[in-house]
Amino acid sequence: MDDRMQAQIRSWLEEDSGDELDADLENGEQYRVDTIESDSSVIRSPHETDTEQSSDENDADISTPATQQQRGRIPYYIGKDRSTKWLIHKPLRNVRTRSYNIVIHLPGVKNVAKNAKEPLQCFSLFVDDTMKDKIVLYTNVYITKLQEKFSRERDCKLTDAVEIKALIGVLYMAGLKKI
Repeated sequence: MDDRMQAQIRSWLEEDSGDELDADLENGEQYRVDTIESDSSVIRSPHETDTEQSSDENDADISTPATQQQRGRIPYYIGKDRSTKWLIHKPLRNVRTRSYNIVIHLPGVKNVAKNAKEPLQCFSLFVDDTMKDKIVLYTNVYITKLQEKFSRERDCKLTDAVEIKALIGVLYMAGLKKI
């Protein structure tokens, strides 16, 4: 198909305001053929696709796969819900799989996490005991600096690992419940 013929078809499609399509959809038309363009504009064909037609102007609307790839259009059907797109032609099978689409490692958890079955075990994979010990150590350093400002010892006590675990649990539940 030469450039002049393509320009003529584009001008015919641009002249169509789409009123015929809207009227057909209101009358109960369930399917129509559309094409996706690479610049994400959509051209809708008002022709029925259930019957075979042999006129030259209808052959010009749906082009051959080679020209579709050149222009970046892929023909598809619109489903009854008017949002699902179904491809008309099968995808090419003789295309080489790209190297970034090849799965090398199976999905799933790594060796250490395979044995963690309960939520506390899973959480301990992220926050281990050494991290908790450092939190306790640096919190107690801060508390000793503040003890000078208080007259009674019970107003500013040192913390331990159990209190830190409880604090992390409360913060986790508050985030989970979006409080």
